[in-house]
Amino acid sequence: PQPQVQAQAHTQAQPQSKAQAQAQAPNTIQRYGEISAEQFKKKHLEAGVPCLLHKPASFGLGWTIDSLAKRLPSAQILVRIRTDTPLYRNGTKYAIERTTLGAYCQRLHTKKGLSSYMAAQNIPRVFPQLEGEVSLPSIVAKKHNGPYLWIAPKGHYEFMHMDPDDNVLVVLEGCKRVRMLPPGPLQHRYPNPLGSKGKTIQSQVDLSLSREEIVAKYPLFPYQHMLDVVLKPGDMLFLPAFYWHQVTSLDASLSVNIFFGDSQRNNYINKLMRTHNKQAFYYWVLNIIEQNRNYANFNAILRLLEDSLTIFFQKQWHEKPEASQLEAICKHIRTHFGKRILDSSADVKSKSFDDAEVDSNAPPENFINTHVNVHSTNSKRP
Repeated sequence: PQPQVQAQAHTQAQPQSKAQAQAQAPNTIQRYGEISAEQFKKKHLEAGVPCLLHKPASFGLGWTIDSLAKRLPSAQILVRIRTDTPLYRNGTKYAIERTTLGAYCQRLHTKKGLSSYMAAQNIPRVFPQLEGEVSLPSIVAKKHNGPYLWIAPKGHYEFMHMDPDDNVLVVLEGCKRVRMLPPGPLQHRYPNPLGSKGKTIQSQVDLSLSREEIVAKYPLFPYQHMLDVVLKPGDMLFLPAFYWHQVTSLDASLSVNIFFGDSQRNNYINKLMRTHNKQAFYYWVLNIIEQNRNYANFNAILRLLEDSLTIFFQKQWHEKPEASQLEAICKHIRTHFGKRILDSSADVKSKSFDDAEVDSNAPPENFINTHVNVHSTNSKRP
């Protein structure tokens, strides 16, 4: 079907060359009532282009914050606290509190509630009573992780970041503003330095600032290419992997998301290694490796890189990389670390990424290095 409407981006793009135009996503986002899985795959999944579906028949949940609090008041959840601080919003630090769903919902509109966030609660693990009510959207080719439940207070946001998975975000209650930027030169997106915590890559740019403030502080930032949409109840946003985004909850909001990718054995890895994703993908992989730099078995991790990455990708995306893909990724990593690999001890044994400590409620973007518990590792999501 043809798009029903087009939501305009936050600003109009400045005139650009043909090459520049081809390198950037269009400054509109397409909105559909329904779209077939085949058309979605061709026009959006494979191309890495976001789109918006309104009230898709394949995802008809009728949950509200109040209804879930009444049904599951004693459900144990993890809540991020002090989320109104600069250290939380810029991806440096956050703290977690264990509470019940009922207690969290009661305080949602209080002063304490406005600085806490129920993020990425794995529905099958945390709310097994709800699992049978969630149907995967027809556009989800191969689920990586989820579905996850999110409850945010009015005004909650985090700085712009990118995730390593394709993502569908469904708003069930309240409204969310999503500002997005397509993949492009990393230096123009101002990512946090390699080795930063978390399994997303967070930017230093806060899109809640005015355009004038952003351009003055970050002169290379391509503000003119930003998309800006408001999601209302029933809206489903497809957000491609490594698409930069900042999400603000305009009301107390309830949403569900699923991380997924392309079908088949390693189509997703192949897509990430294509030109428009390659720089971001390699930066993300290097950030994961750099998080282990200060640990005793780091040299051994570098020496056993092929095995460690194979296990990691299988857990992350349920994909086994081809030998040529693994060779290219490992070559990039070893070029980055250089001589240190040659100096590593051959008889040091390493834990693989598969041996990491993992919180059962952690979203897939919570990277856990081989020695760090999830509660001291930062992560971000919608």
